[in-house]
Amino acid sequence: MPDRFAHCTFCGARFPRQQPWPRRCAACGETSYLNPKPVAVAVQPVGSGLLAVRRAIPPARERLALPGGYIEIDETWQTAATRELGEETGLAADPATVRLFDTVSAPDGTLLVFGLLPPLASAAELEPPSPNDESLGWEILYGPTELGFSIHTAVANRFFAGA
Repeated sequence: MPDRFAHCTFCGARFPRQQPWPRRCAACGETSYLNPKPVAVAVQPVGSGLLAVRRAIPPARERLALPGGYIEIDETWQTAATRELGEETGLAADPATVRLFDTVSAPDGTLLVFGLLPPLASAAELEPPSPNDESLGWEILYGPTELGFSIHTAVANRFFAGA
């Protein structure tokens, strides 16, 4: 299996094969860590439902999921949740209105931060669903539904249980 992190991020020197983490570079002395990339996910109520997108990219391509993606450098999780919501659905939202709904660690170590947005009265407040680079369009879920990611399914089911 290729080591995607085979080189020091500070000087570019090659680490010895199978060197455990954290990795101290023999060339420059800096220590590199292998940390998970956090993901922000938008939990957007719409009427009595919940907004979901049909993914255009792997993993879970063509399956429903809650809008979300990786948090970028110098970005809060609230900003990331609203950015991803906008990229995947066209809906603009204010990061200041996002509240923490849940945090979940995936089996691979990825940290998912689920942000609850203020409810929309109806789907009429959304742009019509249209495909883009990340999403084939959006749909409203009206109850528990199996999504492309089991953690999304569990969070959506918890949302409906408390609605």
